[in-house]
Amino acid sequence: MITVIATSAIGTSAIADEPRRPGNVALERVSGADELNRDALDRTITKAIAYLQREVTAWPQQNDCFSCHNNGDGARALIHATTHGWPVPSDTLAATVGWLNEPDAWTRKNEALPLDDTDLALYQFTATAQAAAVAGIPVKRASLLTACRSLAALQTEEGSWPAAKNALVGNPTTYGTPLATTLVTRCLQQTDARTFAAPVSQARSWMRQQRPRNILNAAALLGYCAEETDAEWKELQEHCRELILAGQHDDGGWGPFANVGSEPFDTAIVLLAFNLSNNRDSLGTVSARARDYLASTQNKDGSWPETTRPANGESYAQRISTTAWCLTALLYKRENSESLTEQP
Repeated sequence: MITVIATSAIGTSAIADEPRRPGNVALERVSGADELNRDALDRTITKAIAYLQREVTAWPQQNDCFSCHNNGDGARALIHATTHGWPVPSDTLAATVGWLNEPDAWTRKNEALPLDDTDLALYQFTATAQAAAVAGIPVKRASLLTACRSLAALQTEEGSWPAAKNALVGNPTTYGTPLATTLVTRCLQQTDARTFAAPVSQARSWMRQQRPRNILNAAALLGYCAEETDAEWKELQEHCRELILAGQHDDGGWGPFANVGSEPFDTAIVLLAFNLSNNRDSLGTVSARARDYLASTQNKDGSWPETTRPANGESYAQRISTTAWCLTALLYKRENSESLTEQP
């Protein structure tokens, strides 16, 4: 029987970890400038895609189930790669696409899966199904609408979709409420803005009222509202941007808080937010440093060291999801970078 594996579980196919330090990838830089050149960035992306291809394909074969980290976050990153023009063989996602067309199975209970994790599974798989639909991958419209209706029913009265409620800050697999809420809101908007107008409006009202105190939540909210133009959104943008800019470390990365060391996941969420920003050109140097941090911390096998709370833990699930978020951030950064040197 197919079951969902809790996102916090450590997979049975865990791989050996690389040391948690910069320098696993030799960087090639443009002469006279601290910029990662396009060829080197492409190699970073290619290695990450190859790693996720292996792991996304292997998980259901080896475990007879589908997981939020592999077939949610990991598959979604590969789908984003296809939309950015990177080749991903169709058989890599074939089993996952079949799963995405069975939304009633996503939250099927088993003894090892707490209720909160079934909600998170719905968040992650719906986002992946929606990304697949946008990419032209055959996800049934009826399946996606069913999943979105289930998502709408999970919204709190205040307008958010809760995640990692008892944690100080979210992580790559549990997100935290701001990141989950922005992810779900986009899903509903892009699937059927008219049908889901009420929950989307309520979520946007909740977001506008937030004044986050940590880097992750600030980046999640900034990534959603970066192109909004009214005064209330601009107040939130300014709050988030100031918090984030003050928290960048000398290595170019960010941790969950300004006084905590850099982590790949937190850096990826910030980089995504900046890449979606209307004024991303003014953030070019900041973003380039973040991109270089991610490239320098990539493991030799194409993954990234997992971001865990507390830091320096070991988790296969977190490694997959961390890698997925890092890849997605670099895909968007590559598309938006005009400072990279074109190679003949």
